[in-house]
Amino acid sequence: MQPHHLRARALCVALATLFTTLCLPAQADHDDQATQSRAAISADGAWLREPPPGAPVAGAFLTLRNAGAAPRKIVALRSPLAAQVQIHEMKMVDGQMRMRELADPTVPAHGQLAMAPGGTHLMFMGLTRLPKAGETVPLSIRFDDGSQLELLLPVRADAAPASPPDAMSGHHHG
Repeated sequence: MQPHHLRARALCVALATLFTTLCLPAQADHDDQATQSRAAISADGAWLREPPPGAPVAGAFLTLRNAGAAPRKIVALRSPLAAQVQIHEMKMVDGQMRMRELADPTVPAHGQLAMAPGGTHLMFMGLTRLPKAGETVPLSIRFDDGSQLELLLPVRADAAPASPPDAMSGHHHG
């Protein structure tokens, strides 16, 4: 090889080494933070109310808990049961109870986002079928850090108390 080829090759090796040294630890740190975040979000008391015959929607309830130091915004909700899943809130406006989609739903750092009948709740819209009491319905919740929470919501005919947290069937995916 000619000397200028050797210098160019040495320069490429040096640049590749520098890139690896500078970039890979940052990626590892990012991966560690995402792993910690995934482990920080949990859910308990999840259930879906059995809708009446012919209903196009169903409500679901749960509490999301964030043990992490950063707030986590919910960026996507998905279920094969519905064309769309949203978080709605109930508010009194001019003496009437109104329901609207919650803008930027966030689970606060070291806090929780509670969803219960008569208040903030999940709204499954455009049902693909009517779920029956005793079934379970999958729900996927994606957060702003890329983490995802996969849950199975038991369907109940009434507002019976939620199962104890150790009976929950939620798990994390990244």
